[in-house]
Amino acid sequence: MPAGPVATAHRLLTEAFAALDEIRETGTDTDLMSLLPLCEGAIRKLDRTTVATVADLDRRGAFADRGYRNPALALADLLNFDRADAKRRARAAEHVHARTQLDGTELPATLPATAERFADGRLSLRHVDAIATALDALSTPKDNLDDRSWDERTADALAEICSHTLDHGPTSLTPEVGGRRPVIHVVIGLEDLQNRARGALLDFGGQCTPESLRMLACDAAVVPIVMNGAGQPLDVGRVKRTIPDGIRRAVAVRDRGCAHPGCDRPPSWCEVHHIDPWELDGETKLSNCVMLCKVHHRLLHHSAWTVRIRDGIPEFIPPKWIDPQQLPRRRPRPVDVA
Repeated sequence: MPAGPVATAHRLLTEAFAALDEIRETGTDTDLMSLLPLCEGAIRKLDRTTVATVADLDRRGAFADRGYRNPALALADLLNFDRADAKRRARAAEHVHARTQLDGTELPATLPATAERFADGRLSLRHVDAIATALDALSTPKDNLDDRSWDERTADALAEICSHTLDHGPTSLTPEVGGRRPVIHVVIGLEDLQNRARGALLDFGGQCTPESLRMLACDAAVVPIVMNGAGQPLDVGRVKRTIPDGIRRAVAVRDRGCAHPGCDRPPSWCEVHHIDPWELDGETKLSNCVMLCKVHHRLLHHSAWTVRIRDGIPEFIPPKWIDPQQLPRRRPRPVDVA
């Protein structure tokens, strides 16, 4: 053990652990009950110190100076860690602490809200790792045409995670193809309805534009609620628009996930989009449906991309600014093995 402040910290920790053991051996039931959250809090504090130390060493270039390009590899050797445990700490350090670019510019933590909750003990190291792993996996650019900002990509990733969790919970009836669809209650003012519904409220509040509402409702059951000027309901509609489970399965078998070229999202992470809009009498049938991940679903609703079914297969027509000839694009079909 090196001398100096590290030796002092080691001595104090040893004394603290001895005090905890004494409580465990001699304390009452009430003492032991209080001991458990105290120990968990101490573990989280130690994890925060470990992660912060890894981030500091990486920022200083200490690992690189010792021949390690990857902090996780250095941790695995230094602490005799399993590679997964080492990666967990390195990944947390990368996302909840400021980073320094090659030119010396300091960047904030990539997950600031997670960093705040990790710092005050509300999240454990495993929580941080789960969040960072899911958002790295889902927030990467889809392709070289993906111009979403980091904030937009992480917001989309969070929406995907929440949607996937809701679709695959214990009450989900069809998890392999996306589960039972949510029900959206749309509150529409009578004046807005008379003006062809230029705006609406979801039942959790907040104004929703028709464009956003159409995308949310594209693969969900919708209950319209018409309100008068005094805020009293005038009419409550029936659930409709939902893709039946049989058609959902057929679309999943045909498209095998998001049908957009270059996307690899599986069916369980996708929604079903009406090619000819349902509100314009588009039918809910296989030839009018395509499976899309949330990102590409939003792209079809809010950009100049279009989709059609040709020879039974979805193909996408890019906007002219991407391809002046607007040549149709298809996702390569996997080779079936007999």
